Amino acid sequence: MDRQTATVEAIERPQPASPCASLGCRLIYWSGAVDSKECTACGQVKPVGEFYKQRGTADGLRNWCKECMRGYQRAYVRNGPLGLPRRARKNRLPPDVVKERNAARTKAWRAAHPDRVAAWHGKHRGANEEQTRAGWKLRRCVVSGQIRKPAACSSCETTGSVEAHHEDYSRPLEVSWLCRKCHVALHQMRHVG
Repeated sequence: MDRQTATVEAIERPQPASPCASLGCRLIYWSGAVDSKECTACGQVKPVGEFYKQRGTADGLRNWCKECMRGYQRAYVRNGPLGLPRRARKNRLPPDVVKERNAARTKAWRAAHPDRVAAWHGKHRGANEEQTRAGWKLRRCVVSGQIRKPAACSSCETTGSVEAHHEDYSRPLEVSWLCRKCHVALHQMRHVG
């Protein structure tokens, strides 16, 4: 076969033992150089320009053609990594159900690992003994009714859940009642400045 005929007709050669052969790739050669390749997704033989590059393969090309890869990527974007349509992902469990489920899971883990929980609490209390004492004293006063917990944040006036912030742990009943956002922001400012 002369050179002109070789450019018109592809000659199939048996695959050498390579990682590409084990994946089912079939290369079509013209006089020793790769010119076409079979897509393992659609089964069509296409020019090598129709395949994206991939360093780790024997021939330096992906096994799927560009068209099949684009279709796969579109489906991934449309359906997500779990194969769930976006509609289903939007209709996930409500946050309160997830919160209850996580609380139950945490409670079960703590019941199964009491020694690890006790070790953590012991370490935390030992490192923050004054804070722990101030927190417990304040809790007892709130539960007994001596101190009333307000409904709104004293900083931003947001209603909802509020937390006690101690300026000085030696005076445990002198607190500012802050929402979580303001409380975190206050502590971050203190650590930076």
